[in-house]
Amino acid sequence: METGIIFRLLNGRTGTHSHRYWRTHWSCPPLLLLGVLFLSGCAIDTAIDSRGLSGLQGTPVLAGTQSRPTVSWVKQLDEIQQPPVETAVAPGDALADLIALIDHRPLLVQSVVARLSAKITGRNGKTQSADGVYMGDAHGNMRLKLTGMFGILGLDLALRDDDFKIWMPLRKLGVIGTRREALNGESTELLLLATLGLSHNLFFPRAWTDNAAERRAADEGGKLAVRVYEKSGRSLECARRFVIDTAGQSVASQEVFTTAGFAIGRLEYLHFCPIRDLTAPGESTGDLRDLPVASAVRLVQEGGMTLEIEVKSISVNKALPADAFEFQIKSNDPVHTLREMLTAGTSFIEP
Repeated sequence: METGIIFRLLNGRTGTHSHRYWRTHWSCPPLLLLGVLFLSGCAIDTAIDSRGLSGLQGTPVLAGTQSRPTVSWVKQLDEIQQPPVETAVAPGDALADLIALIDHRPLLVQSVVARLSAKITGRNGKTQSADGVYMGDAHGNMRLKLTGMFGILGLDLALRDDDFKIWMPLRKLGVIGTRREALNGESTELLLLATLGLSHNLFFPRAWTDNAAERRAADEGGKLAVRVYEKSGRSLECARRFVIDTAGQSVASQEVFTTAGFAIGRLEYLHFCPIRDLTAPGESTGDLRDLPVASAVRLVQEGGMTLEIEVKSISVNKALPADAFEFQIKSNDPVHTLREMLTAGTSFIEP
């Protein structure tokens, strides 16, 4: 049996709805439909209780087709865009408390500097290993540098505000463009890097997006899945699917969909550990020493490359230099526009 919960976006100051609640059946493709519960007299909390998430309560709202009625269980979660930890609704509701806990963690982190190792596997099976340095902040700026044997720079990628820049010295190629071009272009490789590569998604994930309007939790095949919906015209489309590790109280994976409902890739969280396990001896982490951080992740492009990252050390909430997300492309390397590279079908990461 599958159950579901809707989290509605509310205005915490007034306690009134800041977004209309749509009672229509969302126009997602069949593979993206939320778990449903036929109204056959079954208890709504049975499946959740079997996973240890007891105490689910809410208001049933019928919303479905004439042939397949579905039931969604409405929950209210104030200030879901920036939810403080104390706003978990319905004290004792295990699911609401868990989501609120996961929501709160990334809000504690304003900057990240990490040293890492990476392994890239192409669709042809060819692999390439590299060491790297990552920098990111809470504003969505990031920089990733990957170096190969003997410390030779292979990739320098930066997102700062709306600017997007890539330099691949070994290929003697520089690319400049905008964040919007990376997000809206034909390259799913860049789209994944420009979304899942941001520090909060990569190291401190929560089941939400910057453009989200609603999310729904459901038991999908024995796993707690949270689907996040964003506005697309006058309807809502499933933009992200998070699988929650209820035992580990963390996000196990997140999957990215196009506005047409096609999956383009996912980020799998292979291991979490306290920040203190990845900080240098003597380095202070303040109150965040026990904050879970994703220390090993796998970025998978549908039908394409795989990027595995293992964090060697990490620092959080340190002041970043003014030029942290800036670099100069070597003058004798040709510089192309991102639009040109997208048109040519250039791969930026795959070996």
